[in-house]
Amino acid sequence: MAAIVPAWWRVDLFDAVIWASQSFPVTPPGASPSSQPEASNDLLIAALNHAWAAHEARTNRGLQVANYYLVSTAILATAYVSAITANLNMIAGVLGIYEAITTFLAYRIGRGQAEGAWREGNAVAELRARVADDLRLEKFQVRQNKPRPSWWPSKAAFSAATALAVSAASYAFLR
Repeated sequence: MAAIVPAWWRVDLFDAVIWASQSFPVTPPGASPSSQPEASNDLLIAALNHAWAAHEARTNRGLQVANYYLVSTAILATAYVSAITANLNMIAGVLGIYEAITTFLAYRIGRGQAEGAWREGNAVAELRARVADDLRLEKFQVRQNKPRPSWWPSKAAFSAATALAVSAASYAFLR
């Protein structure tokens, strides 16, 4: 059984990098930060590479969920129409319920992946800005933190798709 972790226990990658850079300074005490820029930059670049890999992995998993949902919906819709045409109402009803469950799970999993990609994308932007400041590269700073995406359009679309699947199942069972 999975334990629910309180929000105040969760640590983002960016927070961990900030804490590590403040707790374990790369430059010796009394030395100016510019005297050892490579060690500090190496840490930032390693954190940036890690954050980018995590962001890319989350984005790819979210796209895989979307692709699975589209393919499974097409297959289930075809099977549902075939079952209704052949008067196999119980099978069509079960397919409608399965589609409703698939829609709900695809929304929840996809939203979780998108939220994670959003957090990691902001960490990437912050780390890129810090690396650009340290290396004095103005063109490397692409964007600042993105605002949290609005979920109401996707929630409305997936709610409508779930309602459609439940109504299709009801129609098949009551037919």
